[in-house]
Amino acid sequence: MDNNLTNLPTHNKKLNIIHFNDVYNIEENPKTKVSAARFVTAFDLYDSKNKLTLFSGDLFFPSNLSTYYEGEQMIKPFNRLNVDISCLGNHELDNGIEKCAELIAQTNCPWILSNLLETEKGNRPISGVEPCRIVEHQGLKIGCIGFSDEAWTDQFNPDINCDILKYVDYNESLRKYSKILKEQGADLIIALNHMRKPEDLDMAQ
Repeated sequence: MDNNLTNLPTHNKKLNIIHFNDVYNIEENPKTKVSAARFVTAFDLYDSKNKLTLFSGDLFFPSNLSTYYEGEQMIKPFNRLNVDISCLGNHELDNGIEKCAELIAQTNCPWILSNLLETEKGNRPISGVEPCRIVEHQGLKIGCIGFSDEAWTDQFNPDINCDILKYVDYNESLRKYSKILKEQGADLIIALNHMRKPEDLDMAQ
């Protein structure tokens, strides 16, 4: 057994998590009959206010309605979900970096992304989000880090100038911010990824 695992601190606290992503359509799905209204009701039934609620990207775009409302149609139902922390998805940036910042400013939770930076703004995370965040929940200090994969920049709207963006390897960012969060007293660390499965598995290794 790995000695690092045997030396982990133990406690009897329980952490309940609700996690979701890719919810950019408020209209009812004809196959599943699920709509934003039913989704919000389900969260209430699952007592989401008393659980750590995490979102890992793609809220505002793409959908038919986002073409007309520029993503703003998702803000009211999303704010009803009492999300504790969110990670950006690549589609958050479909209408540009500044529009993304404008939209997330209207939500009621912090947003993170650790490894896609704006070089013209001092290598800060894109759209002014935080690189990481500690959330206190159920007696635990939970460090959250958010990650994109390098393919994002190939998927962006041509209006986004990728020359001003700097992508940092997700494992490099993981090591950097895990250390910072541990120094800040995090009991555990959660990676909120908006990446493909191969990158997720690579990080897990």
